[in-house]
Amino acid sequence: MSEAQIHVSKKSTNGRSFYWYLAPLRGLFRVFCALAPNSAAKVALRLFRTPFRHSTPAREDSWMASAEPFELTVAGERLAAWTWGSGPTVLLVHGWEGRGSQMGAFARPLVDAGFGVITLDGPGHGQSSGRRSSVPQYAEALAMLAEKVGPVHGIVTHSFGGAATGWAAQRVPLAARLVFIAPPGDLDQYVTFFGDLLGLSPKVLIRMVSLLVQRFNLRWDEIRYATLTPVDGVDLLVIQDRDDKDSPFSNGLEVAAAWPDSRLVATSGLGHRRILRNPDVIAQTVDFLSVGAGLREAAEALPYNGAREGAEAFPYNGARAGEKAGPISVQ
Repeated sequence: MSEAQIHVSKKSTNGRSFYWYLAPLRGLFRVFCALAPNSAAKVALRLFRTPFRHSTPAREDSWMASAEPFELTVAGERLAAWTWGSGPTVLLVHGWEGRGSQMGAFARPLVDAGFGVITLDGPGHGQSSGRRSSVPQYAEALAMLAEKVGPVHGIVTHSFGGAATGWAAQRVPLAARLVFIAPPGDLDQYVTFFGDLLGLSPKVLIRMVSLLVQRFNLRWDEIRYATLTPVDGVDLLVIQDRDDKDSPFSNGLEVAAAWPDSRLVATSGLGHRRILRNPDVIAQTVDFLSVGAGLREAAEALPYNGAREGAEAFPYNGARAGEKAGPISVQ
């Protein structure tokens, strides 16, 4: 297999909160790359695929209190999952170093709207077994979950969960409607960020990615554009905060522009994680998913236009000027 090609991203990676605990290794890896580049690439890949497990705040425990737990096994690993309510199924998919409970604020509003809701802890995350994770592993888990509980009407994703969902949706039918909250764009920028954080040489960084794609018998470009490759027959809503330091606002613009007839909801002041519990964001999501679900006559009769509290909605057209002020505007 030929070496992976990495295009160094020019987007800012300052302020990102994931992999922060690896920063003290930067000096060591600079020496490691010079003395043993192949070994450095192997160790770097192991770190790249190892998410940090964060503690669960009390608010998430309260969201999960009414959920029914269950498990599924994927590639020999036990995955923890939970379900609420009954009706057309909506999956909630967390991001890197996240957990299913992070998405819990969506559960009750979706159940109240008539949906059945399921979330899970991805491979190597939360209460699931294993220590390693990646886009292909998470995508496989989502595909198996959808097969087990399907049909699935909609999927709500956060951050890295959007990449896993997008990649899976290109290979198997998952859902008719997707919501990408704070999605990544071109994944080269995250590889570049990781390499800069650890002080990896370009040679070692390319070798690391080559080892990743060899491990899963893939091409890097298959994974790289996971959120940027539209899926026929699937409608997309993108929700992105202007003040997100982990997933810059340009990511939302890039993803929305790549999907024909997608819609972009722009928020301000919510950052990367508080956006997951904002009432207006949740309401926008429920409204979007209600279309075609057979739950509301109005949703069946009228196309979703994203309008709430006077916000004017229209299909994304790449325009950046004239964005509406306030916590939420719809592009």
